[in-house]
Amino acid sequence: MFLPPPFGTAADPGDLEAWGRPIATYDAGEATLRIDDDDPLVLTKLNVGPHLSKGIGASIMWANSDGWAVRLIGPYGRVEGAFTTGLLPSESGMVTIERVDKGYWSMSFSDGCTVEIDSMTETHLAGSASCRSLRWVDSSGTAGYNGDTLPFVQGEAAFDAEITFEATGNGATPSPTP
Repeated sequence: MFLPPPFGTAADPGDLEAWGRPIATYDAGEATLRIDDDDPLVLTKLNVGPHLSKGIGASIMWANSDGWAVRLIGPYGRVEGAFTTGLLPSESGMVTIERVDKGYWSMSFSDGCTVEIDSMTETHLAGSASCRSLRWVDSSGTAGYNGDTLPFVQGEAAFDAEITFEATGNGATPSPTP
């Protein structure tokens, strides 16, 4: 996706090197999600890669067969030679929590999450996130967004979440698709 200044750089949107050259795909990993004081959920399924690119850093999702997922985007500033889009904090990135067991719910950003990246290389990605005062949002499109407020799921209280994540691979650089 091309983002013109001031949201992106003036780089050519067709320049794969500037906009997201794939660096690595991880082949194994695990994330642990703990919401409030509930038992932790273990997520061991990784989405299809590539998971690490020059343009945005990490773009990876861990999921389980019960319909839960955690997604990490960025931080692009940790990848050598990365450009600045201005959309994400370069040192932190962001996480989302998704749940499809009751429709398609995702978390609101409310007070948000603090993400700590311990390792982000071609062979290893690891870190954690601490999230406060999140709310579930109905992302299925059925509740509607009126432009002022998010379609919070009624009857669901705000929650806190603790997340740890790790992924490993052999350092292979996938071939870009034309």
